[in-house]
Amino acid sequence: MKIQNIPLWVFFGLMIMFILAFTIGYTLDIHSHTKAVRLITLWRAALLIVGATYLWTVRQDLPNLVDAISITVGCMLLVGAFSGLFNHSDWRSYLVHGFQYASLLVSYLIGRDLARRDIPKMAFTAIFITILAGYTIAMMLYAATPGLHSGSYSFQPNLALLPLAHNGNPISTIASAVLIIVGNKRAVFIGACFCTAALAVLFIAKRRGGFSFPVQTISIFVLTPMIAAATISILSTVQIPLMGMVGTRLSSSPSFINTDTKSRMADSGSKMAEATVDPLVRLTGARNVEIEAIWQLLSSKPNEFLIGAGFGSKFEMDYVSPNNYDRVRYTREQADVMPAHIAMTSGLPLAILFTGILVVVFCRMFSRLGELQHMDRTFSLFSISLLIDILLGFNPTNALVWSSIGYATMRSLDSGTITSK
Repeated sequence: MKIQNIPLWVFFGLMIMFILAFTIGYTLDIHSHTKAVRLITLWRAALLIVGATYLWTVRQDLPNLVDAISITVGCMLLVGAFSGLFNHSDWRSYLVHGFQYASLLVSYLIGRDLARRDIPKMAFTAIFITILAGYTIAMMLYAATPGLHSGSYSFQPNLALLPLAHNGNPISTIASAVLIIVGNKRAVFIGACFCTAALAVLFIAKRRGGFSFPVQTISIFVLTPMIAAATISILSTVQIPLMGMVGTRLSSSPSFINTDTKSRMADSGSKMAEATVDPLVRLTGARNVEIEAIWQLLSSKPNEFLIGAGFGSKFEMDYVSPNNYDRVRYTREQADVMPAHIAMTSGLPLAILFTGILVVVFCRMFSRLGELQHMDRTFSLFSISLLIDILLGFNPTNALVWSSIGYATMRSLDSGTITSK
């Protein structure tokens, strides 16, 4: 093994541990009152340190790894750090924001570097198995914790899109689909429907000698809502426990209530209670509130639209909860909506630029899906299927997501620069 490959294999081992902590930790904390989520932060920090160390060992190759996405993230990092120095920032939050963008950049560049190397098949298999095993444990903990069944909880099943996109065998594909449905996250469910539609269209195209790009595109985007509607209809009819909630969450109407809310509705009437809830809050999961709050934050100083409020900035959330009809007020340092978060830390121009670049890159990858080999198609399809989840549930410290996107961009769009190592 080459010296520079030692941190790479350590990075892989840490990635496996991170996947286990991410897939199980949140649900385990609620079920058993542990502090398992702290392990996620530990593995994230270790991945950043080891990843940065590895990139240092291959620094001579960095000019071949950078692209529009990595350059823009670098700008977000620099502008946010600079702006935060002059805005009376909370220093703990300042470090958190810097850690987020540094993690995103390092993970993305490592993914692009890995795309230039011969990766053993067993490494991919280990990742797929770890994802499925972790989410299976999370699902069992979820089923064994009745307090989570109100319909508002999700064990974040976004990583299950990777084995679904791989479509290696019927068992893993079906298992991935079930985990995503039970996982109860709308953006991931839509991504899974898109992924399934793409796999079906690509399979038929291969059998028939290929489709033109317009036919392939129209077929996928017509089939995606059909799969979503059919799945929701079947789950609503069959009434399988824990498997119908994700569909009802796609509506702005009341679809889940907890025990406390039931008693309130019995006392004061459902119409009066529901009248206090903004339907948009229910439909978006209060993301509209955070967008408005960040807009107000940036409006306080004209220059903050250009360079953001900087690292360490925070915003206030204030709305009536659709879960229990209580007024909720709290402070956040992390926005779920990706453009809003970037605008807060680094300015509106970089938020628009990064979002635009990401969408364009994903569209380019989509146009080449039919040309890619199996594993390259897997990571490209996984990345594209995550688009809505990334935009509405921004998680810059998820090393597997951003390294996968880096891998996919290099293999599908920059294959001409690849020399296997």
